[in-house]
Amino acid sequence: MKRLWNLRASFSEGVLIKTQGDVYTVWKPLNEILGSHNARTTITLNLHNRRTRRVAHGALELLVEASSTHVDWRLKAGGVNITREFKPSFALEIPELNRYFFKFVYDITGLLNTDEATSREWVNIIIKHSGGDQLSLKGLLLNVIYEDSEASSIYSYATGLLLVERGDEFTYNLNSAFQNSSNIHTKLILYAPRATRARIAYGGSVETLTLQHNQAEEYSVLSGRFTPQIKLLLEEDAQSYVVLSSITTYTVDLKVPRLELDGVEALRRGSD
Repeated sequence: MKRLWNLRASFSEGVLIKTQGDVYTVWKPLNEILGSHNARTTITLNLHNRRTRRVAHGALELLVEASSTHVDWRLKAGGVNITREFKPSFALEIPELNRYFFKFVYDITGLLNTDEATSREWVNIIIKHSGGDQLSLKGLLLNVIYEDSEASSIYSYATGLLLVERGDEFTYNLNSAFQNSSNIHTKLILYAPRATRARIAYGGSVETLTLQHNQAEEYSVLSGRFTPQIKLLLEEDAQSYVVLSSITTYTVDLKVPRLELDGVEALRRGSD
């Protein structure tokens, strides 16, 4: 099977949403093989603090490792079929393993707004393997924006599969819409075939990340002020390359209720 497309070009420019709403993201790391001996799995993703609110945006992505696209499967969310076709949105060859990393991205906003789904604070993702090569599930990401007039949010989401090799540096430019924001959350999903270290640089700070062997993991950065760039760096002597899967950036401002007290008299203890 030949390389599917350019490794370094497989990352989207992303979406930017400014809305009245509250952002919630959930990452579910997995390491489950589906095939003839284990054909079906159900993964529950919690929709924390939904409170029957409608969803303005719902993005679901799955990370899958397999030896080819010759896989028969079925994917459901909340009991509704999403797809029966194994057609990844992004693909990346894992050079030394003769395997591929696949990314599937779906807009499930409508599925999360049915009467049944709105009443629940979770959604079940069902994956069924029905033939062909076995696959290994590496993780699921769900990003949602709850509609809420009491909250104001800025949200940015970029996804794909980008190979960052030893000695490389990847720079992500934050959208200028965040320029006047504080408490900016950035969440990165990273994968490494072998345990290694990477660094994230932002706003004058540098953090060292320890990536586990053959795991896709989420790493969070919280910045108290706008920083125009976030950099992912690998040293020349790193034990492995790293795959960047997605970057989610958001800030949420909640309206603070104003409390007014009328006709309150202060009495000293013991006074008449």
